[in-house]
Amino acid sequence: MSWEDETRTGGSRIKSAWSLKRQIRLLGMILVASVITGGIIAVEYIRHTEVVQVVEAERDLRTAAERLRARYQESLATYVKSDVGPADRARNDQWLRSLTQQVLANFTGVEGGFYDTRSKAFLGYAYPTYKGSGPKIDVPPAEQGSILKVIKAAHGSSGVAFLRVDARDDVLLFYALALRMPNSPVDTVWVMHRLVGIKNTFARIEILGLGILLVLSGSAIAVAWILTLRLESGVATLEAALARMEARLDTAVPQTGVRELDRIGDAISHLAAALERNQKRRDELEQRLRQADRLAALGRLVAGVAHEVRNPLASIKLKLDLARKYPDTAERIDKVFELVSAEIERVDRIVSRLLTLGKASKASASPTDLYSFLHSRLRAHQPRAQAKGASLELKLASPVDGQVMVDQDRLGQIVDNLVINAIEAVSPGCGLVVVEAGRTETGTLLIRVCDNGPGIPAHVRERLFEPFVTGKEHGTGLGLFVSAELARAMGGELRYKDACGDGAAVAADKKFPTGATFELILPC
Repeated sequence: MSWEDETRTGGSRIKSAWSLKRQIRLLGMILVASVITGGIIAVEYIRHTEVVQVVEAERDLRTAAERLRARYQESLATYVKSDVGPADRARNDQWLRSLTQQVLANFTGVEGGFYDTRSKAFLGYAYPTYKGSGPKIDVPPAEQGSILKVIKAAHGSSGVAFLRVDARDDVLLFYALALRMPNSPVDTVWVMHRLVGIKNTFARIEILGLGILLVLSGSAIAVAWILTLRLESGVATLEAALARMEARLDTAVPQTGVRELDRIGDAISHLAAALERNQKRRDELEQRLRQADRLAALGRLVAGVAHEVRNPLASIKLKLDLARKYPDTAERIDKVFELVSAEIERVDRIVSRLLTLGKASKASASPTDLYSFLHSRLRAHQPRAQAKGASLELKLASPVDGQVMVDQDRLGQIVDNLVINAIEAVSPGCGLVVVEAGRTETGTLLIRVCDNGPGIPAHVRERLFEPFVTGKEHGTGLGLFVSAELARAMGGELRYKDACGDGAAVAADKKFPTGATFELILPC
């Protein structure tokens, strides 16, 4: 399994290259491997336990046989010293059986006796720990063949022989000692130990362990598989709910049936509800701010209109009162009416500028040859420039040498306002006004109007595009305000710069150590 590290701003985290589903299934496989390993260890333990029991039973047999031989030798020596005929007593099965019972009484499950190979007779058989209803005095017929086999092996080797016989469920152990003694009525001691049901018991344990092992393995795989399916289904449900939330935040996340995923879903639902509430609250605040801005702008506009209109009206009223008091000369009357006419024209200009803002906001863009359009606008202002002794220049970059989609009426008003302001700002006899057009790095249209006049006073720049803010002595302060509003209506922006040519899309002659530069940016 591979892992990869991912570091992000504000901290680091380790990201697994495996999905959670694959990790859960891997955990299930590890559990199955653990169960199998434990089963193998348990089976080996059971098998070793069986071997240990057989080894212990074999040791008990050897000990019992050796004690039985030693007791027989002692008893036989005593019997000989007592001057009793050994041949007669050797045949006494009862005497040998008593020896066997005395010795084997201390060895549970062990039976045995003596054998005479000369007469081929079993003597002294006893099974003192037999749990039947009565004493067992007969040699088991089914095992006589195995007993004779181990006896024969004992006489043919070093005098000792061991034999193991595996029955269906039992294990039978045989042990024999050859008695190489002079004057002995018997020549072999044999013992037998029957481990009843040992193979069947451990076989059942092995089968039971194997069954438990298979059940646990299957259960682990099934649980891991079901868990990954539920997890995958729950994740898909969350993904679908999040996709619906992209369109509507109030979409509820359904329950997946997985408690942890449901907690995540509830948290997402609460977060979406909080976001929706915050969005509504923000929209309300933005609407209130826009309303406040509009009211503030309207208040400033109304105050400015009242101020600007009141001045010429006061002047007209004063002159009319003087004319009414001193109507003695026609010359005085003519001067009064000239002033009245000039003030009325001033009021008319203010009203005309304000009415421009009331035009329909829907743009009517049309294909326009930008060079011809700008050239015609400058030609219309040529007489005004000549009267001021100023020069007008037009520079057009190649990227806009052709048709562009613009609203000619609005663009014409903006260009006219900027050119007229520039002509009025330059000094007589040495003024220069340059109109440039080109493209910015983002592809928007850039029209720049530069002049070499004194520039905009510093105290006016911050409020340059507000209504009735002007740096000219007889200006109304509505030209730049109206031009900026027209630019916004076209989806663009009008801004002011101190020097011409800095960071522009088109080059300009360095003839403007001072002066003003206005840039009109339009998305076309």
